[in-house]
Amino acid sequence: MKMNCLSVFGLRKVSFLAAALGALSLATCSKTDAPDPAIKDDAANPADSGDKSDATAVPPVADAGASADTGASDTASALETLYFEFDSSRLTADSQKDFPKVVEAIKNGSGKIRIEGHCDDRGSAEYNLALGERRAKAIYDLLVSKGVEASKLSTISYGKERPVEQGSGEEVWSKNRRVEFTPQ
Repeated sequence: MKMNCLSVFGLRKVSFLAAALGALSLATCSKTDAPDPAIKDDAANPADSGDKSDATAVPPVADAGASADTGASDTASALETLYFEFDSSRLTADSQKDFPKVVEAIKNGSGKIRIEGHCDDRGSAEYNLALGERRAKAIYDLLVSKGVEASKLSTISYGKERPVEQGSGEEVWSKNRRVEFTPQ
């Protein structure tokens, strides 16, 4: 009799652990196995997956033409916010067009820049931290590939914790799927 009680208790424990692990694995899954590349070198080629919304709702901060003796804060104020497709580390078509200005502003600046990855509020905090990191890292890699010194750059992900706009709907969400640049 004692053996049967232990066996039932052990079976319940195993069933509970299996259910918990299944729920955890579902919470951390994404719809794709590998992140998309952020942009193609040919900016005329529009994005071929994800959300097709207009991401131009936030106007550029300033002209990206910074002089060579400009400090980090001047460089950061000249940088465009870059926007991403839904659930992706791929830039929107409009941000692909803005990317060369970002490259030039950072190359011409003398200070260090932090690349901050952000997401909209859909999905778990853990998933969005990982997605924000993929976005920041994708921009970091692209900047380095375009000749920006790696020592001038660092990355961080804020996930969904720092939205620029509260609410729901594609207009709000598209503004929160972004990378911003701040001086260090």
